Amino acid sequence: MSCPMNLCQVDEQLVEKLKKFRFRKETTNAALIMKIDQEQHMVILDEEFEDISPEDLRNELPEYQPRFVVYSYRYKHNDGRISYPLCFIFFSPCGGGGLRKDFSVVFHVQFPNLFEYCDVIS
Repeated sequence: MSCPMNLCQVDEQLVEKLKKFRFRKETTNAALIMKIDQEQHMVILDEEFEDISPEDLRNELPEYQPRFVVYSYRYKHNDGRISYPLCFIFFSPCGGGGLRKDFSVVFHVQFPNLFEYCDVIS
């Protein structure tokens, strides 16, 4: 395998985008979709969405390519409080669509590393 599993880099611009996303003040649902660039062996931003529902987000994900997603959504508690939790999602569809098996493993191994970059609570 050409990319050591724990050594795939995270793009510096993505790291900054994740920090800003974590502390965003907007009150709409939002998502960052990330992928691993196979040529650069780097996690990069694929797409960014504001005011997107979970259903619309699902429709934006590719049919056969794995992705990492950070999703912020409005949550109303029973006591009336409103919070905006962050969800870290690893999307790994069945089928593969031509994705090399060794590269698919890189996505699975990269998950905990990227989870730490996102600084979300499990």
